[in-house]
Amino acid sequence: MKKDEKHFDEWSKSYSGVTFVGPYFLNYLFRELIKEIKGENFKILDLGTGDAKLLKAIAKVNPKNKFIGIDFSEGMLKQAKNNFNKGEFIKTSMEEKLPFKAKTINYVVSSTAIHHVKNKDQLFSEIFRILKENGKLLVIDQSDKEDLEYKKLKKRLKREKPTFWKNYSKSFIKTERESIKELKKFKIKHPREYHLSPFSIKKKLESKGFSEVKIVPTPKFFVIYTATKK
Repeated sequence: MKKDEKHFDEWSKSYSGVTFVGPYFLNYLFRELIKEIKGENFKILDLGTGDAKLLKAIAKVNPKNKFIGIDFSEGMLKQAKNNFNKGEFIKTSMEEKLPFKAKTINYVVSSTAIHHVKNKDQLFSEIFRILKENGKLLVIDQSDKEDLEYKKLKKRLKREKPTFWKNYSKSFIKTERESIKELKKFKIKHPREYHLSPFSIKKKLESKGFSEVKIVPTPKFFVIYTATKK
């Protein structure tokens, strides 16, 4: 854990300036996630907040809410505070019990972070515990595994939105090349990732009590999934 923390501390110095997720598809991913947040005076918790880019984007559309971000990297939290001054930020790991009382959070969000969590069963149980009734989990994450159901969703997306597919893929390939180059600069190796296929995640969420689990495909290895606590 300490080694992983040091990696992200090192990365935090340049993180906000790196186009790790290209602007073309970042806008699409954020838009798909943010449209699920309706209303105000909610508590919105961002897991693995990094530089708080996601919270900042949510606040532009839904400003009248309480924003909380957690991260295990002191360096990332420093960037989060500099980037978004309307949030409360807490140093803790997603691998541990989340430091919130049961049924106190309206929305749990996360962007490109949960694939670093090995014990997803524990994390999803914790998320379910802290969410209020009708609270939602909204996630953008990486997945290098695809099940049959997900492949069908991708084929339909490509068939129905060919121009979007082409532009997204072009943006993604360019950005992926840049991000790989950036990761090679670091002294400490990038932490291990624990990918699950999208519909495996769906089954895990349902086993924890979540309902209305929705999988939203993208042309490349990012996936959006949402779930509701009823």
